Amino acid sequence: MDKLKETGLDKNTIVVFTSDHGYHLGEHGHWQKQTLFDNATRVPLIVAGPGVNKNQKIMDAPVELVDIFPTLMDLVGMETPEFVSGKSFFPILKDSNARVRSSALTELGVSNGNGLKIQGYSIKTDRYRLTQWGKNGIMGHELYDHKFDQKELKNLADFQSYKKIKDSLVVVIEQRIAEARKQPKGLGPQIENQMEWREPKTVHSQPK
Repeated sequence: MDKLKETGLDKNTIVVFTSDHGYHLGEHGHWQKQTLFDNATRVPLIVAGPGVNKNQKIMDAPVELVDIFPTLMDLVGMETPEFVSGKSFFPILKDSNARVRSSALTELGVSNGNGLKIQGYSIKTDRYRLTQWGKNGIMGHELYDHKFDQKELKNLADFQSYKKIKDSLVVVIEQRIAEARKQPKGLGPQIENQMEWREPKTVHSQPK
């Protein structure tokens, strides 16, 4: 940033600092990124440049990585294509009290050890995280209250005192999943005979 200011390029350059995923360093007994806990799903997001209010504070407003592109389009004064799924968080860059989403959605497929893949989804609001395993939560739910448990160590999904909160968040996560599955308007197959992307098979090193 200092170099941009020295050259005057700060007046027409937007800088975004982020990451594609978080990282576990032993939390919850996990390593790397393959979970739906906050450690793996939360990433840093810093935006600087023209159009960004420098006096804005650090925010807990839920946003998603798919929101970066439409935000940049707004910052440079260009129209976002209709097929883009993200929501611009440009309003938040001007006013930290603004909100464009009530939750951020993350998806993850994991193996149960028997060769079967279990689909997991998780939403994070400004206070709660609800994770759902299997269709309609058939494999269970996890609910964490970040006001009292930021490390997500106590699953409240079966607590009667949190039943109303869980039930309301289940409705939200089902709506978010349904929205995410819709094919964006105006966007079709870009490559003939394309196949669904799959995680590459893990190859473990072997001693010589």
